[in-house]
Amino acid sequence: MGNHDRLSALDASFLHMERLETPMHVGAVSVFEGAPFFDAEGHFRLADVRELVLARLPLLPRFRKRLMSTPLQQGRPIWVDDDRFDIAYHVRLTALPKPGTWDQLVTLATRVQETLLDRERPLWELWFVEGLEGGHVGLIQKTHHALVDGVSGVDVATILLDSTSDYEPATVADWEAAVAPNSSRLLIDSLVERATEPAEVVRSARHVVRGPRRAAARASELVRSFSTMATRETLAPKTSLNSTPVGRHRRLGVVRVPLADVKEIRAGLGGTVNDVVLAAVGAGFGRFLADRGEPVDDVRLRVMCPVSVRIDHLAACIDDAFAELIKTARSTEATS
Repeated sequence: MGNHDRLSALDASFLHMERLETPMHVGAVSVFEGAPFFDAEGHFRLADVRELVLARLPLLPRFRKRLMSTPLQQGRPIWVDDDRFDIAYHVRLTALPKPGTWDQLVTLATRVQETLLDRERPLWELWFVEGLEGGHVGLIQKTHHALVDGVSGVDVATILLDSTSDYEPATVADWEAAVAPNSSRLLIDSLVERATEPAEVVRSARHVVRGPRRAAARASELVRSFSTMATRETLAPKTSLNSTPVGRHRRLGVVRVPLADVKEIRAGLGGTVNDVVLAAVGAGFGRFLADRGEPVDDVRLRVMCPVSVRIDHLAACIDDAFAELIKTARSTEATS
């Protein structure tokens, strides 16, 4: 049986839930000093940038892989080397009319993030943007959740960026795509896997009981349930933001806050940087609804927030949760 790089159930769910109204990629916008990106004639060093990214890809092997579906849906998709991999497709250069403002960069990022990633290629894109005011260069990053989760996305940035400004020409190692299995071989391997591995045995049993149509209906139900957070009152309270069907076009708004201020709040009140950000977002959203004259008392919203599922982080979260419960219990006891 082939040793295939198969998507996890969670990663596969990101693919099932995705549609134009609910893209399942994550994005980021960064701004850098521009001088190192340009040569003596003022041309953007695109070839050097692409070589640098290529040189780091051995540390991110899945960034050269594309999806391959299992015939007859008899298993989750697998990652296979993209034998047509083209770094020029994934690392792109665009420009704003000089001097490009921050608001124009945000507008451009909105348009880039609106479109879905091409599933026939590795699920990531880097867009460099020249023409920013002050000679700066922007970077718009786009990576699918199935490829890398939100926390690991930080690791991607760490790999692509250096801690110092000293640049050394990149050394690009030779790479040759491994041959992908043919459809028949993948189907056989998937059937064997489902018959021998415990988790897949359970999945197969459920599949037999429910039948192909039942399984397809369940997948559609999963997609619909995902959208109910914004469209149905049963899961999410009805507000002016979800009273009509979710549209395919979004507007990105950005709030810029000095990190030093966030850390000062964290030090004074406890918690993490993320806790401060989430508290600010929650309070801001409450004010937004109040300004529109909508009720906010006892309203419970439904939100999606990516979290790390690494064991060490999970343990720390559980410890923090127990500590908070103990603190609350003691406080209640003292009051009573």
